[in-house]
Amino acid sequence: LTPVYQGAVDHPDLTPRRRRNGYAFNYTGFINVPADGLYAFTMKSCAGSKLYLDGALIINHDGNHSPSELSGWAALAVGKHAVNLQYFFDTQNSDAGDLTDQLTLAYEGSGLPKTEVPASAWSRVPSGNEPAITLTSPVSGTAVSGSNVTLVANVTTNGTTINKVQFYV
Repeated sequence: LTPVYQGAVDHPDLTPRRRRNGYAFNYTGFINVPADGLYAFTMKSCAGSKLYLDGALIINHDGNHSPSELSGWAALAVGKHAVNLQYFFDTQNSDAGDLTDQLTLAYEGSGLPKTEVPASAWSRVPSGNEPAITLTSPVSGTAVSGSNVTLVANVTTNGTTINKVQFYV
């Protein structure tokens, strides 16, 4: 399919949808795993969804269905792993009852209780045509006046007009 709209989000999020039904998202990025071990991933969705980790299909919850969960497992090493999460919500989904679209992803393993994957565990690599911002902090041990630390922001526009750059500490 040809995308109608493309953009970037920090984690899988349905709020950027432009309508309530008849849409799809294809999220790509990385998930940070806190420790080595066997992890169970549980995805809850209404309509079709798939989860790939490091290129391997972990959960295939495709097709029209009412809100339900499906789980899959993966042995993962500590650190970042490539993620591709696909989701669609169709207007023809008569099994969905009130047509409530939803998508959540939880994980558990290696001492981690079942919890929704927090936004802080997700990261992404900017594509070649979107702006990139690199923040540089002072070298460790550099004298700092008062409580102010000077950060330097280097912006690579990649041909995009940027109106404002904001960051919070």
